[in-house]
Amino acid sequence: MNCEQIRTWLIDFADHNLDQETSNNVREHLKACETCRQDLEEIEILFKELNNVQDETPPASVKEEFRQMLSAEMLKSETDINGFEERETGSIRVRPTIGRSRWFQVAAVVILLIAGALIDRLVFTTSTQSGGPGTALTGSRDY
Repeated sequence: MNCEQIRTWLIDFADHNLDQETSNNVREHLKACETCRQDLEEIEILFKELNNVQDETPPASVKEEFRQMLSAEMLKSETDINGFEERETGSIRVRPTIGRSRWFQVAAVVILLIAGALIDRLVFTTSTQSGGPGTALTGSRDY
């Protein structure tokens, strides 16, 4: 096995997430390769350091600053500021309201209906002409 292939397995090897055969192959390679042993040692040091890191709770001022920043951004993008609420977990749920008029919604529905009718006509005409799909798109439709 070459070093490049072994390096792809080193993190899983250090974390004991490899099957027995692959783990044995990595172990055999490490006996002969100083470079890969050094890489494994660095990964193990990194794992130890990460395990020593403790979770930190930010001060309450950070939460208030975040709210102020969020409010400012929501106002910039013309989003309804009343659209967020705080949950018990301390997370904030943002529900933007989109200010589209009824005319816009009606126009969108009309466009969708017309597009659907055109697609229906195209598909129906194609499938009934000369015995099935793949024929010319010309012709009339009998009702």
